[in-house]
Amino acid sequence: MNGMRAMSFADSIAPDQLLAGRYRVIRTLAPGSQAKVFVACDQKRNDAQVVIKQLDSSVRGGYLREAAAGMDMEHPRIVRPIDTFYLGDTVGCLVYEYFADGTLRDWLEKNRHADRAIIRQLMQDLLSALAYLHERRLIHCDIKPDNLFLRSSHGGLQCFLGDLGATCTVREAKEGKHRTGSPAYTAPERFYDKFHFNSDLYSVGVLCFELATGALPFFGTPAEITRAHLHEAPPLHRIESTNLRDFVACLMEKDPVRRVATAERALAILSNPAFQTNRDLKPGPTPSAANAEAQKVVGRQNLKVVWQGAAPYPLEGLLLFHDGRRPVVVFDHGSDLSIFSDPAVSPRVLAKSGRAQALCSHKLAYGLQNRLSIYDLKDGSRTVLHEQTPGLLAFAVSGQVLAWRTRRAVHLHDRALQTELNWVCNHYLLEPQLALLADDHVAVSSGPMNSEIQIRDTQGKAIRTLELDGPVMGMTADRRAALVLTMDMGHKDRYAVWRVSEFAAPEKLSLPAGVRHWCFTPGHLFWVDDDGQVQQLGLGLNQRTVFHGPTAISALALSSDHSYAAVVHMSDSGAQQVIVYQT
Repeated sequence: MNGMRAMSFADSIAPDQLLAGRYRVIRTLAPGSQAKVFVACDQKRNDAQVVIKQLDSSVRGGYLREAAAGMDMEHPRIVRPIDTFYLGDTVGCLVYEYFADGTLRDWLEKNRHADRAIIRQLMQDLLSALAYLHERRLIHCDIKPDNLFLRSSHGGLQCFLGDLGATCTVREAKEGKHRTGSPAYTAPERFYDKFHFNSDLYSVGVLCFELATGALPFFGTPAEITRAHLHEAPPLHRIESTNLRDFVACLMEKDPVRRVATAERALAILSNPAFQTNRDLKPGPTPSAANAEAQKVVGRQNLKVVWQGAAPYPLEGLLLFHDGRRPVVVFDHGSDLSIFSDPAVSPRVLAKSGRAQALCSHKLAYGLQNRLSIYDLKDGSRTVLHEQTPGLLAFAVSGQVLAWRTRRAVHLHDRALQTELNWVCNHYLLEPQLALLADDHVAVSSGPMNSEIQIRDTQGKAIRTLELDGPVMGMTADRRAALVLTMDMGHKDRYAVWRVSEFAAPEKLSLPAGVRHWCFTPGHLFWVDDDGQVQQLGLGLNQRTVFHGPTAISALALSSDHSYAAVVHMSDSGAQQVIVYQT
């Protein structure tokens, strides 16, 4: 600036000093070795208070990054510089709005923890800001209370995301060029120089845990905290509200593939009616076995189209239910579910990790962190099926008995007797499969190629082991026997179906070429062939065509009682469409 002597970062800035010809310094807010923060009044804006961040020339790159990133932001919940100037040739300064209510760190020091209404408002503001940031292909990398600024508004709190100096682009993330951030809030993959947009969401989960409990999930030295983020399950039981606990659980998944994928999806989960009320998950009775339902005969009469709409992206799976009056379509996005009762109405969004499956025509079971829960699509209630299912990969429910698989073992839990046992069953290839047979015996896939079927009793004792000639791809059962889909290793790109039971010899049927998409209901396999025809196969291994769908089908589902069928297909315009038929 004209007339100003060259200044260095080491020069002290005193109260009442005039900077850039307009900013009168009031006091030092935060001294530091690389950055100093001052409160000043802007004489060109009626002495409105501002914050001036002065950065040392040694962090010139950080100054340029923060200035460039901030100036380009146009979001009401992101703090952007309102001015920038240099003191001398090397000392850069950024001017920001002054927040009289301070940071979320200041608020936590006074209040310890927040109630659910405050948490919900703060998370909405923060996730909205992150959604905007991620849309611009930037990862914040340093979400923590110190970087969130507050403003009181009509008895509530508004949250503003600041400190964009640590942001990195997707390109920088792939190249491993980044700012480390704060270990207490850092996602596990970041310790290995891996970045995803949902790495920020893990940090949001830690922040939400802190707001709910008044403490961080992990304590200790930086090395101990790092180890905990990598290997220890967060102590979610400390969060009293189980709905809030589920929200934190989907954010703090250690595997970014299983973690909620985007800030928009996290916002949708936060908007669930269950989160806005005080009704929480409670332990409840196990529902009746799904295979006790009467199943309609598909294709006996012409199918009627009762539901059409767009299928959202990304789509990893399709489930179909009904509430007694109308179909309910559930789209599986990997880390969460979109539940549509009406294509014209916004869906309910349910966080999950791993597999979700139907228990009956109106009850959905899903895992999240270490807990397995049931969602009733008739009344929206949720109950806990089991509180401790770490490493859950597959499960089956029948009456009071729950069986589930991990990479290392099979677990069998009897809720009526309150007994539980497990046995080693290592898993190597593809997804493990299991089903419950008569007398609560368990059929599980196993072996190095996932081509064996073990049948064990309620004490874990092996009844028989069957070697099939291809990897197991899926399984269903109706108590009498299991229907097992395998890759047919004797025929390229073909599949086979096996009927497996405790005492009879296994029976095999090779399926014709062109099996593209399949789904299971209790005791039945359905698939789509090259001609768009939907085929059905039951335990009798008798194949029949049940209806002809549209072209380019990419997903298929039937309700467990066969009252409704649904397909996802590519329309002429190139959009994914879902059609639901009443059988």
